Amino acid sequence: MKIRPVDALKLSDKIRALRNFELPELMEQTESEPRYLELLWFIQWVSRPENYTGGLSRFAHQLVQNHLEKLIPPTLLALADEKRVTEDQAALIEKERSGSDSPSYLLNEFGEMHLSPAEERKLLERFAETFSPIEELENIKNSTAESVAMFLRELCEFKNTRFEGPSRFYSHQADPEKGPPSTWPSLCKDILVWMDQRAMKVQHEIAETQVSTEILKWLRRARACGRPVHLTGSCRYGKTETIRCLAKAFPWQYRVVNTPPDQSVQSLCTAIAAALGIEFTNDTVQNKKEKIQSVLDQANIMLIFDESHFLFPVTFTRNTRPRRLDFVRVSILDRGIAAAFISTPQSYRESKRKFEKMTGYNLDQWDGRMLREEPVELPEEITEEEKLAVARIHFPGYDENYLLAVTKQVSVVEGSSIYALIQKVARMSWAIANEHGREKPVYADIKEAVSEVLPTLPDVDPPKPSLPATPTIKSTNRRRHTPEEIFPTRRPVSVVPTYNREMTPAINTQLEPVAS
Repeated sequence: MKIRPVDALKLSDKIRALRNFELPELMEQTESEPRYLELLWFIQWVSRPENYTGGLSRFAHQLVQNHLEKLIPPTLLALADEKRVTEDQAALIEKERSGSDSPSYLLNEFGEMHLSPAEERKLLERFAETFSPIEELENIKNSTAESVAMFLRELCEFKNTRFEGPSRFYSHQADPEKGPPSTWPSLCKDILVWMDQRAMKVQHEIAETQVSTEILKWLRRARACGRPVHLTGSCRYGKTETIRCLAKAFPWQYRVVNTPPDQSVQSLCTAIAAALGIEFTNDTVQNKKEKIQSVLDQANIMLIFDESHFLFPVTFTRNTRPRRLDFVRVSILDRGIAAAFISTPQSYRESKRKFEKMTGYNLDQWDGRMLREEPVELPEEITEEEKLAVARIHFPGYDENYLLAVTKQVSVVEGSSIYALIQKVARMSWAIANEHGREKPVYADIKEAVSEVLPTLPDVDPPKPSLPATPTIKSTNRRRHTPEEIFPTRRPVSVVPTYNREMTPAINTQLEPVAS
């Protein structure tokens, strides 16, 4: 069954009602576990297939698969690979399932059926003949996953759906109160544990470099202070990879906005809505702004604007106003919502300089709202150890010599991102290994991937060594000199050429990390 994504506007309405003390029972539960609000925004994020393949349906199946010991009777779980069971095993499974001394096939809706021992034995024999642990386990998993997916969507959108407590239905209410499935009362707390485990796993995709450490530090501080921050750094050292991985690990705290390269406020609203999961139809720009403000006021999510120099107008005259900057300032910054702006130094400075020079517009109001009025400049270097850290992520479990071979090759190419080049070499290595029917790349696959992915290195003849001047031979010395004494041999000096990336065609650097 396909479950539609969670509506971010309905979720924000529920949180607003919760904070206005319109839902006192839910308020008590969130006070005892404040992270339940983070849980709601995480569910909203995974419900969208563009963020989590398969949406809520796949997420619920994976969740059930990871918690089978809580949902499946122990005897059935132990016999999961069997096609048939004995009569005693069938009776024990059904007793564990029903939670009573009588197995479920002897119960009806009014309670226990009054049968003689002989009749019970016949029913048991008939039940054991048709009972298949494999089929039964699959049925339980599918039905539980479907009920979990439905509950999670209703938990985000319906005001009276609770985080804890058994399911309760009241026919006299138009909107009945509901809780998690009765077979899984600790569902929400188990998801919180799963969220943390997943975040730690995703964080390992970020190589620990000076750039990533600085970005993580400033984003945490800006979010804690509720102030915006501006980070500038070269595109070669993993800036974009770090923020995207961070937003993937903690979607209840950070969302990345892909700033469109035009000057339309409407396209910027669409990009922000895509990050937050807001669906627009034929709304006006004003309605879009109001919906974005409504969600941001309740979400406590920090927006990270990548390529933020596009917030400046692209084409402008003397009377042009920075409408995108005004919208971000009024709708986000002035409302005390934290944000981060990521750009390269040259792009931001040039866009700002041209706009101020042409219009005479004073951007002090914009700079003054930042946590630091001057942009935070990220390190412009990457050490050999940091290159190896990046290679370890994309070649997990490989010997250091393999990683050194890759980093030395990619380091020769100038003007390109080390992160992007290693990612491309890794992806090509796995593709070549698959072509040869190997489970993982060998050194020959990596070597071939390097030659395919990296720019072709031109053949450069090493310079010829200069010969020393012939020594002067005194006439008094009658001894014959050997040729080696007159022309001493010098070993050629090996010259490692450097190459400019402009000599080669542009390469797409938007690649996904390679799974081990």
